[in-house]
Amino acid sequence: MSKARSNISANYIGQIWSAVSVFIFVPFYLEFLGTEIYGLIGFYITLMGVLAFADAGLTASLTRDMARLSSDEYDQSERGNLLKTYEVIYFGIASFIAILIYLTAPYIASHWLKTDDIPLEQLILLIKIMGVAIALQLPANLFLGGILGLQKQVLANSLQISWSVFRGAGAIAMLYWVAPTIEVFFYWQLLSNLFYFIATRHCIWKSVNLAKLQCKFDRYVILGSWKYASGMFGMTLISIALLQLDKIIISNLLSLELLGLYTLSGTIASVPGVLGRPITRAIFPKFTLLVAENKLEELYSLYHKSSEIVSLVIIPVALTGALFASKLMFIWVGSAEIASITANVTALLILGALLQSLTAVPFHVALAFGNVSLNLRIGLLSIVIITPLLFLLIPNFGIEGAAFAWFIMNILIIPPYIYFLHRRFLKHQIKKWLWNSIFKPLFVSFPILILGLFLMPEIKSQLLSFLYISGVWLITISCLVYSTSTARKIASTYLKNWKYLC
Repeated sequence: MSKARSNISANYIGQIWSAVSVFIFVPFYLEFLGTEIYGLIGFYITLMGVLAFADAGLTASLTRDMARLSSDEYDQSERGNLLKTYEVIYFGIASFIAILIYLTAPYIASHWLKTDDIPLEQLILLIKIMGVAIALQLPANLFLGGILGLQKQVLANSLQISWSVFRGAGAIAMLYWVAPTIEVFFYWQLLSNLFYFIATRHCIWKSVNLAKLQCKFDRYVILGSWKYASGMFGMTLISIALLQLDKIIISNLLSLELLGLYTLSGTIASVPGVLGRPITRAIFPKFTLLVAENKLEELYSLYHKSSEIVSLVIIPVALTGALFASKLMFIWVGSAEIASITANVTALLILGALLQSLTAVPFHVALAFGNVSLNLRIGLLSIVIITPLLFLLIPNFGIEGAAFAWFIMNILIIPPYIYFLHRRFLKHQIKKWLWNSIFKPLFVSFPILILGLFLMPEIKSQLLSFLYISGVWLITISCLVYSTSTARKIASTYLKNWKYLC
């Protein structure tokens, strides 16, 4: 099995499990804790996303530099010094996060979150636990990024899956056997993140194959990568603002229960990104090497093949999710009330996520060139657009207003972003990309799914509803695969041996 093939296989297994595990575990959390308490879990997820700014672009830089230094022309000690330097810096960052959350927990509990059911002292304690748990998870994410840069996707996904099972299934076991309380849930998250931190650190040092004592902190590592890291830091801040600003405002203006419902919708909306991410994670190191070797024709070929596969995977799934949003939510949580409240929110968030996911491959090409200025400018413009929309729409339309603001922002921003990105890094490739990766999949998928929605009978059984929607999706993707010779060739090669990526 080729390395690219095994890497994509591992990434898909990891990402599919990541998505499936959430859909398995969340209904249990809702049953044990209730919707409002689940909103506190949603706040934890938001807080973790916000504090990702402390990464300062280090994880992306480590992934890129580990891939760059994987060439035989580099001394292995360079990777060891690189890892040691990033590790020392990140330990300082993690310590800062833990102290920051500990000190600000009383203010967050008393002035930010809106809840009448959780005592103030209990809420303060929970927020402090969140801070320590996050401070442990962020360095683990850094080490995982380094493992991915070494193109050890099998190892990286094995670690993620093991952690996910331990964290999710263990939490359910603790809620069932110890006590169905939010304190038990968060103490288990803390313990799980500690084990994850230890495991990822051990594995990356073992992969580097150098003793920690042999390596040293090298300030020239930072000097050599500061430009890329600072650009990635700017992109991280922008990404946090775009992905978390709606939840931050909801957590302050609306109740924890509504934040919990919005988090549920966001979970379903994450599926397109989850399905497309394994390809981009596996291909990014190859993009980086092709750019470094100035093999542009090979880069263009790989770009179109990976873009078409991403579109083939995510467009039918996203359109299915948007059109059948209410039914899918009911299938998942078993509550007609929740499904009704979140139907429009889920559909809008999925469509916005679809637009974002379609830019993933072009985005990684730009990163492979080491240039982030375009992404920074577009990101800043996105914040300028979405911020007033959120403050205008959330007070008037609640969580539906937040979802609509997210969708409108993506509609306005992504077309010019794609145009300028292609003009700068992928000259003369945009027409081919638009036709093969956007228009063709949409033209084939949308009519079939609309027909399937129109013909769907009234089905009370959650299982039968799921089987019907799955059948419509299978018909859609089958027609998409066999609609043109190009799609047939790509899908056939991908399913048989994936040699086109080698």
